[in-house]
Amino acid sequence: MRPFAAIAAATAREVASSPLSMLLTLSAAAAAALAPYLHVHQFGEPARMARDASLSAMLVFGAAYAACGAAGAMRRDAESGAVQTALSLAVGRGTYFAAKLAGVCVAYLLFAATLAFAGFS
Repeated sequence: MRPFAAIAAATAREVASSPLSMLLTLSAAAAAALAPYLHVHQFGEPARMARDASLSAMLVFGAAYAACGAAGAMRRDAESGAVQTALSLAVGRGTYFAAKLAGVCVAYLLFAATLAFAGFS
């Protein structure tokens, strides 16, 4: 369990600290914050449409955040040789990939919490 937690924590820090994650977080927050002001049609309740736009920004930008973060983390580990080092020790492939997935999920939860505070406040 200790290697799992270490790999997941390192992956979460790596994904959250990448420049692309900051760009996607700021873009999604701007889209969520500007949604009420870009309401130019009268199809329903403006507050509900702004909330739905915030959730849509969270979904669309979050998918890009998670996909790019996971791909980048795996690529960097493969290039640096960290995968070979981790797999040569007492960490199995399934545990390694599950820990990577858990780290990306933790980073996405940080992203979602940031947008929830920005979009629903």
